[in-house]
Amino acid sequence: MLAGFVALLKKDLRSELRGKEVLILHLTISLLLAAVVGLGIQNAFLTRDQIQALSPLFIWLIFIFAGTVSVARSFEYESNLRAVDGVILSGFPPALVFLSKCIANILVVLVGHAVSVVALAVLLNLAIGPMIWQLGLISLLICVGYSALATLLSAITSASRLKGMLMPLILMPLLFPLFFGAIELTAQLFANGFFDFASGWLSLILVFDLLYLVVAMNLFEHTLSE
Repeated sequence: MLAGFVALLKKDLRSELRGKEVLILHLTISLLLAAVVGLGIQNAFLTRDQIQALSPLFIWLIFIFAGTVSVARSFEYESNLRAVDGVILSGFPPALVFLSKCIANILVVLVGHAVSVVALAVLLNLAIGPMIWQLGLISLLICVGYSALATLLSAITSASRLKGMLMPLILMPLLFPLFFGAIELTAQLFANGFFDFASGWLSLILVFDLLYLVVAMNLFEHTLSE
């Protein structure tokens, strides 16, 4: 079973790297949004303290908008060619199919997010070097919960002609706990140079990561059967 999962994960990663459509789309949107936000803030005559205070909000707004546009396309190949049906008919557990696709989406989203954060830091002259590992930890936790939810919703909406509209409409409200938690922890990090590991916001993010993963893995099988 483990060997089959590794082979499936390699297939998903190879598909992403070979096609590059989702990855390139995500990187392009992330860079464009970072450039627009960075140049806009520079021309808004804000003080350094104001820019520092607003940066966490813009970082995660860029993350959500770029991710929602790109990850919505991540299930198009499987949907159009019915590729996932062959895997399911072979007796492979749907939960592992979901997990493989989710990990591939985590890597794509994480790469795009890292690029946008670096671009925004350069444009706004933010000193993120000393806090990079803590910011990376927050980003990884948010990417896990986000990708679990987005992978499930991408599969649910893939058969709809309005999937480009349905995905954001369903995804955005469900992301509020992760979104607020990410902003609060990042604001603490930017203000103090560190965040409190005993923070209730970190606990909230961990709880919703686990909730989204468990719910998505259980619902994915029913989604495929429909």
